[in-house]
Amino acid sequence: MWSCGICGHDVDAADVHRRDTGDFHRACFDGLRTAGIGLSNCAEEQAECQLCSRRIARGSPIVEFFGGIDRVVHLGCFFGTANGHTRSLGACAARRSPADRGRALRGQSDALRALSRRLFAVAHA
Repeated sequence: MWSCGICGHDVDAADVHRRDTGDFHRACFDGLRTAGIGLSNCAEEQAECQLCSRRIARGSPIVEFFGGIDRVVHLGCFFGTANGHTRSLGACAARRSPADRGRALRGQSDALRALSRRLFAVAHA
């Protein structure tokens, strides 16, 4: 079993798109092209990540932006977090934190319970 380098979920053997930059779901990887983003390995000796400002080692997987934007970032910075502990700086920045998702799920659960109580009361009145 592989883990997708973009969404982080497990990839079945039938759906894996293997590259030298990592393993991906075919749909995740194809979606990058339509968004104007490409994955490659860093060919420069002195490249700097535009998100975390750290040096990118030659041969490391990077994200490149198409359309005349001359910027490169670490694969991990764009699809995850720069240090593994804080919120994402790139593609996952809009994703809610686990605590926020838990609070939202709890609110939805409370609303569903309240609605089911009202429906139950109306049905038995």
